Amino acid sequence: MNPARSFAPDLVRGNFGTTWIYVVGPAIGALIGVTFEWILKGRATAAGAIAAQGAQGADDSTDARKTAEK
Repeated sequence: MNPARSFAPDLVRGNFGTTWIYVVGPAIGALIGVTFEWILKGRATAAGAIAAQGAQGADDSTDARKTAEK
């Protein structure tokens, strides 16, 4: 779905009657996706946020980079 293919003709015509679907549709889809993820995974935790940043276990001696340096 390319919103430019619908927005450009609407812009030239000056009729934005159907343009709203290209804004509302993806926003609703994103909201549904986030809701399903929240239902399946539960609330975000501090440990999960740290792990998502890749910082969990950085001081651990089993880190691959530290093992390779030895």
